This record gives sequence, structure tokens and C-alpha cells, in this order.
Amino acid sequence: MIRQEEYICKNGIRQIHTYSDEGFYILQKETNIKYAEAYDNIPVQYNYVETDEKIEEEQ
Repeated sequence: MIRQEEYICKNGIRQIHTYSDEGFYILQKETNIKYAEAYDNIPVQYNYVETDEKIEEEQ
């Protein structure tokens, strides 16, 4: 499931942190770019959907 949490940067800019709590990539619908996680400034301009592709751990 996609999770979104508000995040405040050290410089005070408010952002939304978007990620999959199941370990899947998320897809930015407007650009069709795949991410492991995303940070967007508020107000958010992008929407995300969870893919069925599991994020592989680096070794």
C-alpha cells in the first residue's frame, strides 16, 4: 500500500514523502517514472500508484 507522510526539510520546506510499505516501486502517473520513494514539495503536483515490481536490495 502507498504511504504518504509530511516531511519538513532542515530549511523548513514542507514535503510529502511517498513510498510503498510493502517494498514495491511506485510509479509517478504524470511522468511514468518509477521510484523506490519520492519527496515532493507541498502543494504536491504528482500522483503515484504502486507497481507489482519488488524493490531489490543492493548487495
